[in-house]
Amino acid sequence: MVEAFSIVGVTCGPGQKVYHELVVDSSNSVVTTLPLMLINGTRDGPTLCITGGMYGDEYPGIEAATRIFNKTNPGKLNGRLVILPVLNMPSFQWRSVGFSPLDRKDLNRVFPGNPNGTVTERTAHIVLNEVIMKVDFHLDLRGGDTNESHMSHTIICRTGNSNLDRTCYDAARAYGLEYVMIHDAGKEGATPGILLHEATKLGKPSIISEIGIGLLTYREEDIALTEQCAARLMKHLKLLEGVAEPFPRKMNIMRQGARVICTKGGIFYPIVEQTGPYFTSMLKKGQKVGEIKNIRGEFLEDLRSPVDGVLHELLPKRVVFGGETVILIRTIEDSSDYFKD
Repeated sequence: MVEAFSIVGVTCGPGQKVYHELVVDSSNSVVTTLPLMLINGTRDGPTLCITGGMYGDEYPGIEAATRIFNKTNPGKLNGRLVILPVLNMPSFQWRSVGFSPLDRKDLNRVFPGNPNGTVTERTAHIVLNEVIMKVDFHLDLRGGDTNESHMSHTIICRTGNSNLDRTCYDAARAYGLEYVMIHDAGKEGATPGILLHEATKLGKPSIISEIGIGLLTYREEDIALTEQCAARLMKHLKLLEGVAEPFPRKMNIMRQGARVICTKGGIFYPIVEQTGPYFTSMLKKGQKVGEIKNIRGEFLEDLRSPVDGVLHELLPKRVVFGGETVILIRTIEDSSDYFKD
């Protein structure tokens, strides 16, 4: 018998959908809320939390999260969905890049948060401690934003807990993207405050989906791919009936990054393009990836890949200064050795 469930004081009955504006902070002149979407299935099963909008300009993930809520039929759901389509509402509302305009903090650097802190710290506290730690699995929908464009991939953490690491790896594989990046969350020098790191350090299975080229774009193909991958994951977790289609390719692990740095200032002309969810195929060391010209259109410098690898991130700075990074390329290794390290 399926029962009603509650999260952060909001209750959703069997076979129901609930939308609620959760107040995060009312101590300022501006009241900050989080949109909260709940779906309770008609059969028992796990609880999946889907988040979007860690940065308010990651639009494809925000739209995909909303569509998942609107399209999911509670009568076909085994378990529960908890969806927070926009984690960083101030950034979303004010179209700010990277930081909240209210306290100038980066939400993805302040987890686990502080219930008595600034609005961003309070948001982090609620999201991690009162939502994600109450569910069975967490999927964070991310993507390119205003100042970056990168290939589609998933991100997981290596924690040293073999069961947790295997759970996250298998989920990333079921999600269906060809490339995965692995963070060592517990490694000395690891960046603190990242939601994925903090959730997995507390034992909660979590993966990041990075889909969407950013640059203020809103490509239907990116939103559709996110929906398809989320459905694969929900089948893998048994929230939906059926078996996720077999993954047609091996999953490649993206490893060390190599930066393409211009030595001349001027206008940057990249020559790599994104086709489908990925950029151009494997790059060879020495392959040309862009060039710098001056305002008259005169050639100043060739930019070439320093390694064999894939183009992970394109920083679309049209006007650049000498010494700036414009492209990040990552080397690739076979994922079959992941659990042999």
